[in-house]
Amino acid sequence: MVAVAALCLAACANPPTARVAASSSAAPSTAAATLPPATVVMSTPTVGPGTLTSQPPTLPPSPTLRAGDLVTNADNGALLLLAVGEQAHIELTPDPAGNWDPPTVDGPQVRISAHAGGYPSSEALTATLTALSTGTALVVTSSDAPCFHTQPPCLRDQAQWIVTVVVTP
Repeated sequence: MVAVAALCLAACANPPTARVAASSSAAPSTAAATLPPATVVMSTPTVGPGTLTSQPPTLPPSPTLRAGDLVTNADNGALLLLAVGEQAHIELTPDPAGNWDPPTVDGPQVRISAHAGGYPSSEALTATLTALSTGTALVVTSSDAPCFHTQPPCLRDQAQWIVTVVVTP
């Protein structure tokens, strides 16, 4: 475990190339592979004492959406491409963790021009996004429930939904 921690510190201190050890045994390993920049490696335990293998993660591609597409719960993590002046519509049905709070935008490139439903109602959250200027912004919302507003608040899971909006001229 010490070798893995030392390896992580060495990788973080020496960007953009990371090194991955072939083994996590107590003795430091001299076998290492150099990875290209921006490669993500996840380690998963294998059967057998003191061994660790590294495999690249298998992630589904994020969907790419455009003006006119309805953006839904299934589009969490998606990329939304809009031109200045275009709009997109969001409709998020309540999640098992609760209904959705009104979305927020982290930059001036996009404005939420209308929204309805969502927490505290039981209706789906609907919102309209309008692209104002070129650049990138995140649209974010999270689930909410009445027990989060009690003392003490509940320890229930909360879902988060994020879409990256890229606005072009």
